[in-house]
Amino acid sequence: MYLDPIPTLFHHPKIL
Repeated sequence: MYLDPIPTLFHHPKIL
């Protein structure tokens, strides 16, 4: 579980 530097519709943070 981590937060991406640039959360977008294509590159979203893995929260699953």
